[in-house]
Amino acid sequence: MKCMTLELNMPSSCLPAGQYKPHHVGYDTWLSHCKDLKTAANILMKDSSSFRGNLRFSLANIKNAHKRQRRRIDDALRKKIYELTRNQEMLLLKRKQISDDISDQTKEIQKLKCEIRSCDTKLDHASHRLDILNQRPGYELCRDLPHISLTLENYDLVKIGAGLRSALKFSHQNLELQHKHLMIVEEKLSKNAHILGVEQKCQSLLQTFQPAHDTVVVLANKAKLHKTTSSSSCRECFQ
Repeated sequence: MKCMTLELNMPSSCLPAGQYKPHHVGYDTWLSHCKDLKTAANILMKDSSSFRGNLRFSLANIKNAHKRQRRRIDDALRKKIYELTRNQEMLLLKRKQISDDISDQTKEIQKLKCEIRSCDTKLDHASHRLDILNQRPGYELCRDLPHISLTLENYDLVKIGAGLRSALKFSHQNLELQHKHLMIVEEKLSKNAHILGVEQKCQSLLQTFQPAHDTVVVLANKAKLHKTTSSSSCRECFQ
């Protein structure tokens, strides 16, 4: 049996000598590098602390501004809803007044129509009696007291009927005007009720979306780095 031996002069074993050269750092160099790292870390911690302070200040300002804006919006909504509610109540009262006026005017028109019918009936009777008196032979109508009385009554009834018809025409015009006013009030009521509903819905949504609690956690900076260890411990770590 033949043993295999490793020949150092073989081509496969000729690796660059630099790969085997150990890289040593002196203790003073290492300690200086640690101090530089500590200084850089302290600077970063100071910058981080300043940034965190500015962040907390900005978040507090944003939160306060949000509260003020929310309060202003809530106050504006309350004022608007109060005004719209009062306006709605006034419009409802006005609608009731106009409806009552229309009802009274309608009753007045019915009353005038009844009076006109009664006046026309009396006028027909007076005219019929007057026609009968005019048919009597041998009477001087100018001296006939019944004829004169019926003539005056007929004249008065005609005059009363004309006055009643004029009042009826005026009542119809007034009733038509009241109906137009009622339509205008109804339209205003509808618009005001729609706006009031929208404002109340906005108020409800504003109350539903309560401001969220703070979810950003700003951690405090940890304690500063410990002082450099003693030379013995450093030597131990270095070794």
